[in-house]
Amino acid sequence: MGTWSVAINGNDEFRTVYDYFKELYTEYDGKKWVYDIPGIKQLMEETFAFLLSKEELAKEYWLALAKVGWDFGIEDDWAIKKVKEIVAAGTDSKAWKELGGKEKDIKKREKLLSEFISKLSASNPRPFKRGKVVKVQPVFSKGDLLTFRDTEGMYYGAVVTGAYRDTKGTNIIHLLDYRSVQKPAKEELV
Repeated sequence: MGTWSVAINGNDEFRTVYDYFKELYTEYDGKKWVYDIPGIKQLMEETFAFLLSKEELAKEYWLALAKVGWDFGIEDDWAIKKVKEIVAAGTDSKAWKELGGKEKDIKKREKLLSEFISKLSASNPRPFKRGKVVKVQPVFSKGDLLTFRDTEGMYYGAVVTGAYRDTKGTNIIHLLDYRSVQKPAKEELV
């Protein structure tokens, strides 16, 4: 677990779960929302099965879902119930002790968790709007070979090693070991 503070959102697992839910919740295909809440729940459980299988990590999953649900004003208390169970059972404090947390940090965390539960118990008066995030196809496909020329007239070769349908249409491109005044043939880059 990558923990950097006692804050509710102060670790890697929390941020990963929170951000993934938010990404699914705001995905829009131009005509409709891509995922509804039951669909998101199912995808989240499948994607984060490894977190849910470990008690010390599962707590971060449920804390993140409770927070993102409250932030967006989602009227579904499935995660809030789990957070209340986790706090009542002392699961979070136990995990902090096992990781060698300082007693003052554990007390501060317990206080923050108590405040968090109080916050979750009331509706969010100013929830985030469900923004429409449209994903875009990347320009190149994985495996495409590219050539380009610099300002000095030298040719270079590159290969597309990643193509991701996201808000920008992301490609990952790696430069090949080719530099010449001659434009390369495909066979020279393979």
